[in-house]
Amino acid sequence: MSRRRSASQAVPLILALSTAPHVQAADGDSTPAASAALPTIEVPAGTQPKPPARLATGRPGTVYEVDEDGMALYGSAGGTQPYSMVSGLPGVKAASLDPYGMTSRIGGNKGMRVRGVAAWHGANGTVDGLTLSNVNPGPGYLHLFDEEALGGVSLAQGPIAPDRPGIFNSAGSLDSEILWPKAQLGGQISASGGEYNFHRYALRADTGSMGEHDTRLAFVGSTAESDLWRGPGKSKRDNMLLAMSQQIGALDWRVLGVQSRLNQNNYRALTAAQAKDLKHYNNLGYDATPTSGSYQNYYDYNRQAFTDYAFIAEADYHFSADTVLGVKAFQFNESGSSFDGTATNRVRQWLIDHDSRGLSADLSTKLGEVGLKTGYALTSLEPPGPPTAQRMYTATASGLVWANATSSSTNQGWTTLSEVTHRHDIQTLYGMADRQWGQLKVTAGVRYFIERFPSLTEYQKAGVGELSTDDAIDASSGVRVSVEGQTVRKWLPWMELRYAFTQEVEGRVAVGRNVGTPSFDLWNSNIKSLASSQQARAQALWNTLKPETDDAIDLGLTFNFPNGYLAPTLYYAAIHDKSVTVYDETLGLSYGQNIADGHLAGAELAWSWSPLNTVSLFGAASYSQAVFDDDLRTAASTTLAVKGKQFPDTPRWMANVGAQWQSQGWQAGGVLRYLGGRYDDSVHTNHFGGYTLLDLKAGHQWQLGRTTVKAEVSVLNALDKRYIAVIDVGDVQSGTIGYYPGAPRTALATLTIQY
Repeated sequence: MSRRRSASQAVPLILALSTAPHVQAADGDSTPAASAALPTIEVPAGTQPKPPARLATGRPGTVYEVDEDGMALYGSAGGTQPYSMVSGLPGVKAASLDPYGMTSRIGGNKGMRVRGVAAWHGANGTVDGLTLSNVNPGPGYLHLFDEEALGGVSLAQGPIAPDRPGIFNSAGSLDSEILWPKAQLGGQISASGGEYNFHRYALRADTGSMGEHDTRLAFVGSTAESDLWRGPGKSKRDNMLLAMSQQIGALDWRVLGVQSRLNQNNYRALTAAQAKDLKHYNNLGYDATPTSGSYQNYYDYNRQAFTDYAFIAEADYHFSADTVLGVKAFQFNESGSSFDGTATNRVRQWLIDHDSRGLSADLSTKLGEVGLKTGYALTSLEPPGPPTAQRMYTATASGLVWANATSSSTNQGWTTLSEVTHRHDIQTLYGMADRQWGQLKVTAGVRYFIERFPSLTEYQKAGVGELSTDDAIDASSGVRVSVEGQTVRKWLPWMELRYAFTQEVEGRVAVGRNVGTPSFDLWNSNIKSLASSQQARAQALWNTLKPETDDAIDLGLTFNFPNGYLAPTLYYAAIHDKSVTVYDETLGLSYGQNIADGHLAGAELAWSWSPLNTVSLFGAASYSQAVFDDDLRTAASTTLAVKGKQFPDTPRWMANVGAQWQSQGWQAGGVLRYLGGRYDDSVHTNHFGGYTLLDLKAGHQWQLGRTTVKAEVSVLNALDKRYIAVIDVGDVQSGTIGYYPGAPRTALATLTIQY
């Protein structure tokens, strides 16, 4: 019996994606002047259902919000992955390598694009506004918080307001919002099982309010495991979170600690030829046993193991109804390593010990009719990002063999041995103001962005043995090359106008400047390989780093009608200093530089409608143009003709439509997703056609006194479509491209008890 069918013995499964996600507006403005908000738009008749992706009315800019029910629709069965939770929003392309969202992708590309732009040096996103792991090639925060620990997620697009959390926001601003301990005693237990021997067990328990200071505790824990759906191997993750909150007079404070242990085998990337022939290669994985001549493809030589933990503390002090001071701080650490076959009988180990910490403070108040807000944030990151410790093993039939390198060869021994001599520090200082004039609300502000790049030293590697990173540095014969990070500063202005034409129709215009990541790949791809005599050149190259910026404008309308809404948005953004690999004729080198210009242009639509009390319909659609404005010279005699061509792995058209029916405890529904054709590189070498996926879900809910029991059965990719889910490629490709098929039809079931 196949692994797939033996896994399905656990549950007879049929349908997927039921409860329409509920996306709610924020409770208040980004500034505290609640009286300055636009008049409430009321629907004249009928009962308006909660839609899956509603534009937030209480936050400035183009912000979509998804609450707990929405996460249940879009979220992965693996229970974490905030990328999947926003995958149904307009303008978002997010895909997983496996059906359960269990897989961590090592490297900077984590698989999500927003309006055609991706964050290339780590995960896009914050947690309660805190940047735990923005520049980081490891799993980061993406698998750290269980869905049961979150109250919702939100995604800002286009011009990002100055008070919106996050360091870099040219690829949008994704925030996971913690569900702190609840006021009522209760909890939730869930068990899931599905094909490929998938199972997940999760628990949330809340003590409720205790004592005169409203003391509350909450515990969230989960364990999840699955076989890889193609090739041998497993994916396993264990999470734990403990949170506490308390109110003492005007002071509210909250703390939590969270830990995640991840241990998994990697999925094998296909070549371009294999990706074009999924009839024969869709299920290709790594080898179950070592094979002569290609030992690097043995599945146990392609694996990763990481331990992540974080501590978060928050406090709000209410001086008055209009004046509130908020303070937050965090500490995050990630340690572990990944192994991956990179060449014939060669396996690379990437060691990661990533540390970040930060704090933020904001003060909101009101002066007459004007709402004011100011804030400061500091985030300090310790690389990798770029890589600091990598080494190469020789793969054999009996194991990985350390080759004690006698030279600086990249084929054996240490290939990167770097020390961080100054951390990567980012500071933000911002101010905002808003005022209401009749039906018009004006909000404006500016963000002052200060980035100090990391300082790094690369050590001589010849003769250094198989030691820990610190011991290897001590054993080195000396410094090979080092660089000092410079400091850059950017002013990022922002403004929005909102106008209520009627109680049912609101319009908005937002303009602003966003900031993106510098080309940190320059260190590992070029600088670290320079000789000691080339120190001046190394520093000159490092000094070319600068952040990407874009000047963006959004124009949108929101139409509210009985039992539904329609929200179209038009956008444009001019991109400056985009990171690309180009040729520098003064140095005779090709390296990553922030020098390219491009632009984004497109349209988005979010909608929902409930024709009956028992039926709701919803959907999203987008058209995206993401292109370079000029051709790029990538070598002394090579020019890439990329002008006007769509970025790689970026479809122009995306859409999804969903439906839900529920009555007397029964529910059923589904989501149909379409993703248009796209290319695999910047010169459009290979085209991959569009595809359509169907997810279905059905279930029943019983009320037993104060206990609710819910059973659901699901089918993901119900049409069993073969497709390429992820193309691991930069906007200008300078290395090998990896192609990852999407998972086939997969069935699962979940039983949840709430008490």
